[in-house]
Amino acid sequence: MTKSPKVLYWLGLSVLLSGPVRAGEGAGSLPPPDTTAVSAPPGGESVPGMKSGKTALLLSVLGTVVPAAATLPFIWERSGTSLAKTTAIVGTGAYLFGPSLGHFYSGRPGRAFAGIGLRALAAAGVVVAGFASSSEAGANSGQAAIGVAGAVVGGASVIYDIASAPHSAQIHNNEMRRGMHATFGIVPVDGLRGIGIRASVAF
Repeated sequence: MTKSPKVLYWLGLSVLLSGPVRAGEGAGSLPPPDTTAVSAPPGGESVPGMKSGKTALLLSVLGTVVPAAATLPFIWERSGTSLAKTTAIVGTGAYLFGPSLGHFYSGRPGRAFAGIGLRALAAAGVVVAGFASSSEAGANSGQAAIGVAGAVVGGASVIYDIASAPHSAQIHNNEMRRGMHATFGIVPVDGLRGIGIRASVAF
């Protein structure tokens, strides 16, 4: 009784896949491994951990402008009252921390604290000059220059930190993309115990 070529083909294929191939039994060499590199999907808002430049800018703007605008009507309140103290605290917080909120959001606390420290030093210069001008001796030219320099540096730091908040988000996203890059490959293996497939992933 003879078998059709199709039956013989499927019978031989099933034996090849199910039975081990022993060394010295005529097993041919396998073709070179076919590996395909697959990169992680490009970064975007849909990728977990990515930051939005618009959100970073919005946080820095609102964190600075909203508290400052809320305290503006009470800036001339008589000193010593509870309202004047609250106004001073809220206004100082907006000046120091508001512009850095976008950098905190972007996962760059070092960059955020650098701006806070610079503005704190600038504010200290303005305060020193203010106390000197209100004293009996008055302020000399050096103290006045310190006050002016502090005001200029502090204002520039506020503007710069707000404007550079989207850049912090971009830096964070670039670091995320570099960390997410991965490669995946499927490698056929010809061993003493038979034929197999090995998958490898590298980061």
